[in-house]
Amino acid sequence: MVRRKYLLLITALLVTMLFSCGKKEKDSSTAVSPEATKSFERGNAYYKLGNLDSAIKEYEKCVMYDKNHKMAHYNLAVLYKEKGRYTEAIQEFEGFLKYSSEEEDKVVRSYVEEEIKKIKAKNK
Repeated sequence: MVRRKYLLLITALLVTMLFSCGKKEKDSSTAVSPEATKSFERGNAYYKLGNLDSAIKEYEKCVMYDKNHKMAHYNLAVLYKEKGRYTEAIQEFEGFLKYSSEEEDKVVRSYVEEEIKKIKAKNK
Protein backbone atom coordinates (compact mmCIF):
# COMPACT_ATOMS: atom_id res chain seq x y z
CA MET A 1 0.00 0.00 0.00
CA VAL A 2 2.84 2.39 0.82
CA ARG A 3 4.49 1.55 -2.51
CA ARG A 4 1.27 2.32 -4.40
CA LYS A 5 1.00 5.68 -2.60
CA TYR A 6 4.59 6.39 -3.60
CA LEU A 7 3.80 5.58 -7.24
CA LEU A 8 0.74 7.81 -7.09
CA LEU A 9 2.87 10.61 -5.66
CA ILE A 10 5.40 10.24 -8.47
CA THR A 11 2.55 10.19 -11.02
CA ALA A 12 1.02 13.33 -9.49
CA LEU A 13 4.42 15.02 -9.67
CA LEU A 14 4.75 14.11 -13.33
CA VAL A 15 1.24 15.31 -14.13
CA THR A 16 2.03 18.62 -12.44
CA MET A 17 5.20 18.90 -14.49
CA LEU A 18 3.31 18.06 -17.67
CA PHE A 19 0.71 20.77 -17.12
CA SER A 20 3.33 23.33 -16.08
CA CYS A 21 5.20 22.59 -19.31
CA GLY A 22 1.99 23.38 -21.19
CA LYS A 23 2.29 27.01 -20.11
CA LYS A 24 5.46 27.43 -22.17
CA GLU A 25 5.26 28.36 -25.81
CA LYS A 26 5.33 25.25 -27.95
CA ASP A 27 5.98 24.95 -31.61
CA SER A 28 3.62 22.82 -33.65
CA SER A 29 6.02 19.84 -33.66
CA THR A 30 5.88 19.47 -29.85
CA ALA A 31 2.19 20.24 -29.31
CA VAL A 32 0.15 17.38 -27.85
CA SER A 33 -2.72 16.31 -30.09
CA PRO A 34 -6.27 16.67 -28.75
CA GLU A 35 -6.80 12.93 -29.26
CA ALA A 36 -3.75 12.12 -27.15
CA THR A 37 -4.89 14.50 -24.42
CA LYS A 38 -8.37 12.95 -24.32
CA SER A 39 -6.99 9.41 -24.19
CA PHE A 40 -4.57 10.38 -21.43
CA GLU A 41 -7.34 11.96 -19.37
CA ARG A 42 -9.60 8.92 -19.87
CA GLY A 43 -6.69 6.69 -18.82
CA ASN A 44 -6.28 8.72 -15.63
CA ALA A 45 -10.02 8.47 -14.93
CA TYR A 46 -10.06 4.71 -15.44
CA TYR A 47 -7.02 4.37 -13.19
CA LYS A 48 -8.72 6.34 -10.42
CA LEU A 49 -11.75 4.06 -10.76
CA GLY A 50 -9.51 1.00 -10.45
CA ASN A 51 -10.16 -0.19 -14.00
CA LEU A 52 -6.55 -0.88 -14.91
CA ASP A 53 -7.22 -2.72 -18.18
CA SER A 54 -9.21 0.21 -19.58
CA ALA A 55 -6.57 2.64 -18.31
CA ILE A 56 -3.91 0.67 -20.16
CA LYS A 57 -5.94 0.77 -23.39
CA GLU A 58 -6.36 4.54 -23.14
CA TYR A 59 -2.68 5.16 -22.40
CA GLU A 60 -1.79 2.91 -25.35
CA LYS A 61 -4.06 5.04 -27.56
CA CYS A 62 -2.42 8.17 -26.21
CA VAL A 63 1.03 6.88 -27.20
CA MET A 64 -0.36 5.88 -30.60
CA TYR A 65 -1.54 9.47 -31.15
CA ASP A 66 1.59 11.03 -29.64
CA LYS A 67 4.67 8.83 -29.23
CA ASN A 68 6.41 11.67 -27.35
CA HIS A 69 3.87 11.72 -24.50
CA LYS A 70 6.23 10.94 -21.62
CA MET A 71 3.46 10.71 -19.02
CA ALA A 72 1.56 8.09 -21.01
CA HIS A 73 4.78 6.06 -21.29
CA TYR A 74 5.35 6.38 -17.55
CA ASN A 75 1.78 5.45 -16.58
CA LEU A 76 1.81 2.49 -18.98
CA ALA A 77 5.08 1.30 -17.44
CA VAL A 78 3.66 1.47 -13.92
CA LEU A 79 0.49 -0.41 -14.93
CA TYR A 80 2.37 -3.02 -16.96
CA LYS A 81 4.64 -3.62 -13.99
CA GLU A 82 1.64 -3.94 -11.69
CA LYS A 83 0.13 -6.50 -14.11
CA GLY A 84 3.38 -8.50 -14.29
CA ARG A 85 4.05 -7.49 -17.90
CA TYR A 86 7.70 -6.75 -17.20
CA THR A 87 9.11 -6.62 -20.73
CA GLU A 88 6.49 -4.05 -21.72
CA ALA A 89 7.07 -2.13 -18.49
CA ILE A 90 10.77 -1.79 -19.30
CA GLN A 91 9.96 -0.63 -22.84
CA GLU A 92 7.62 2.05 -21.54
CA PHE A 93 9.99 3.19 -18.79
CA GLU A 94 12.63 3.52 -21.52
CA GLY A 95 10.10 5.51 -23.59
CA PHE A 96 9.68 7.85 -20.65
CA LEU A 97 13.46 8.28 -20.41
CA LYS A 98 13.68 8.94 -24.15
CA TYR A 99 11.11 11.74 -24.14
CA SER A 100 11.71 13.29 -20.73
CA SER A 101 14.07 16.14 -19.99
CA GLU A 102 17.20 15.36 -18.03
CA GLU A 103 16.99 18.73 -16.28
CA GLU A 104 13.26 18.99 -15.54
CA ASP A 105 12.66 15.31 -14.75
CA LYS A 106 15.89 14.50 -12.91
CA VAL A 107 14.33 12.93 -9.78
CA VAL A 108 11.77 10.89 -11.70
CA ARG A 109 14.36 9.75 -14.24
CA SER A 110 16.49 8.45 -11.38
CA TYR A 111 13.49 6.54 -9.99
CA VAL A 112 12.70 5.10 -13.43
CA GLU A 113 16.28 3.98 -13.98
CA GLU A 114 16.19 2.15 -10.62
CA GLU A 115 12.86 0.51 -11.51
CA ILE A 116 14.31 -0.77 -14.78
CA LYS A 117 17.28 -2.26 -12.90
CA LYS A 118 14.96 -3.92 -10.36
CA ILE A 119 12.73 -5.44 -13.04
CA LYS A 120 15.71 -6.74 -15.01
CA ALA A 121 17.30 -8.22 -11.86
CA LYS A 122 14.03 -9.83 -10.80
CA ASN A 123 13.48 -11.47 -14.18
CA LYS A 124 16.92 -12.98 -14.72
